[in-house]
Amino acid sequence: MAGGAHAQQELSAAAFDALAAGTDDGAPSRVLWRAERSRRRLLLRALLDQTRARAGVYGPLPSLDVAWELLEAAEARAPAEARAVLEHPTVGRWVAHVLRRLRGVAYSDTPLWVDLGYLHTVAASAAVRAGLDFVLRVPLRHRLLVLPTLGSGNVPGHGIWAVVALRHEAGRLRADPGGEICLDVTVAGAGWRPLPVLRAEYGDRVLTVALDDTDPFRQIATPARPLRLETSSVRHWEKTLAAAWEILVTRFPRQAVLLSQAPLMLAPIPNRQRFRINSASDGDAVGSISLAETNHGPWLAETLLHELAHARLGALFNLTELLVRRPGPVGYAPWRDDPRPLQGMLHGVYAFLEVTAFWRTWRRALDGAARLHADFEFALARGQVDEALRQVRVHPDLTQAGHRFVTGLVLRLESWLGEPVASEAERFAGLARHVHRTRWLLRRHTAEVVRPVPLQGLTDLCRLQLLEPREFRTRAAQAIAGATRPGDALLPADWLLVAGDLAGARGGYERAARADPADDRAVAGLAACRILEARPGPTTWDDGVGDLSGLPV
Repeated sequence: MAGGAHAQQELSAAAFDALAAGTDDGAPSRVLWRAERSRRRLLLRALLDQTRARAGVYGPLPSLDVAWELLEAAEARAPAEARAVLEHPTVGRWVAHVLRRLRGVAYSDTPLWVDLGYLHTVAASAAVRAGLDFVLRVPLRHRLLVLPTLGSGNVPGHGIWAVVALRHEAGRLRADPGGEICLDVTVAGAGWRPLPVLRAEYGDRVLTVALDDTDPFRQIATPARPLRLETSSVRHWEKTLAAAWEILVTRFPRQAVLLSQAPLMLAPIPNRQRFRINSASDGDAVGSISLAETNHGPWLAETLLHELAHARLGALFNLTELLVRRPGPVGYAPWRDDPRPLQGMLHGVYAFLEVTAFWRTWRRALDGAARLHADFEFALARGQVDEALRQVRVHPDLTQAGHRFVTGLVLRLESWLGEPVASEAERFAGLARHVHRTRWLLRRHTAEVVRPVPLQGLTDLCRLQLLEPREFRTRAAQAIAGATRPGDALLPADWLLVAGDLAGARGGYERAARADPADDRAVAGLAACRILEARPGPTTWDDGVGDLSGLPV
């Protein structure tokens, strides 16, 4: 079990290079997932050792050794069932979180014994799956019993933090006091709801993904309150996943294999974007994706590949030293508003290379407005990755392995930079990148206090023009006729710029700059107008912000 011997995981040079080159056929990723399993068991062992030396940390629960013994018994009887629980991404996030709490570098208003007691629910889940009879005291959170990989059940009559004796005998699960939960934890009933599992099939390829909406450690900001989606919402998730899976199997067969082998888990979050899907992941729970619901199959397919890249690189970081880790931000990430450390920059490059690859291939299956939009996304992403790689590839904190890995990324991108796209898509992509970069630099290098207006507004405005031109015209007329409010992401001049009214845009930006010289939207817009006036219809943009002299910087 977790306390036993651990096989050393080694990644060959060929496998390492395949991860960088985007030619992973599944074998390199399998090494990463095995390494993650070993790492998680080592962390569990470290947790056990640390708590043994501390008195009173278990509260009303039995010690972690009791849960540990049940977990070992479950693994001895049904290794695959115990492994399925231990590999669930929430277990990785939990053990990292609670170790930080014990070291005093993380805080939570949840009692420590409740967080430690998550191991008891892990052990109980493994024992239930293995068919073991047992009695074990486990914690409740907000009157809800959550068993990782199995589901959750309401146990009324208790406080926010409580303990129940969980009894499993002959397939019957009871919480005493609390009464019977369910005869079979895989079937809904008597207050119990199994963990939703999404299933997508296309041809002979199958993808199954847990949709975890109750586990307290399902999201990066932990612990999270349970959500418990309605059945209709789960069906919607499955329908959209089926559409995404068809795209992946037919157009991206190699990546589909990687997804089907990965320890994936989806955790629903609200969506705050119209033309993209909110998503997030972290290295503590490799394979866990916090993801917003969508009805757009291609966007879901793109996001899954994006987050799978984060998962694979996160596992690689845990296995190989690619860089010297130093605190503090270091560089400009064209897809974010905030400066990023080198590790974050490299994560973004790796993930957005997958975004670039997706749109590069998917655009060939489209025509008309859909093709124009896909050309835009491809041109935008490849330009963003190129700009970030120019910073990363010369960074002094890269190790020898890091330089080798980044060289592979550069070679992968270089062959895509010269591929033609529609001129309108290239123009919009260059405009979006230029304005974002200019505004970011202005915020970094001007002394004035600038309102934290998001930097992505004009990028999404370009998407609106490409995807919904009628709506764009209606809203543009409204924006131009009305006044904007402080904090609005867009100026009326932004609408004119994207619509192609260069003279109107320049006038609008000049008025906005006179009213507020610290408004980076106005200054960046004027810089873009200057480039467009000097080179009508450009297909490329300067790598820097251009000449800002004479502008109200």
